[in-house]
Amino acid sequence: MLLARTAAEARPPANPPAAAQVQTTKLAEEISALRATIIQETERIRAVSGTVSELQETVGRLAHRVGELEAEVRQLREQHHNAVEQLRELREEVRGLYVESSGLKGDLAQVADKIDGLTDNLANFRLSAGMIAALLVLLDIVAVALTLRRSSP
Repeated sequence: MLLARTAAEARPPANPPAAAQVQTTKLAEEISALRATIIQETERIRAVSGTVSELQETVGRLAHRVGELEAEVRQLREQHHNAVEQLRELREEVRGLYVESSGLKGDLAQVADKIDGLTDNLANFRLSAGMIAALLVLLDIVAVALTLRRSSP
């Protein structure tokens, strides 16, 4: 009897009460809703995972590009430094040329003064040479005239 009683208790009743059936239906609906929610969340997680992967790739590319830009910036700084050094050297050269040209201007002014003095001296020499030539011609005429006078009896 005991066995029959436990077997009867273990066996589900042929007609479960309506409340139990409603509760089972509610549980089945909640489980279905929970499964749908889990599937939606799984899909969202996959989408987020894909987005995270894309973002990681983008960050990797950006990091690589930043490295390239840093190298370019270093190169441009070196070029700028070299250009500044060349500019300084050119300024010094221009300054030296300016000083040299100023010296040449002074030398040219002195030469111009000497040429003016030489021109004046040359004009004086021409005058003196002309006077001497005229005097020599006059002396030659006087000498010829004296010679002719002595030879004429």
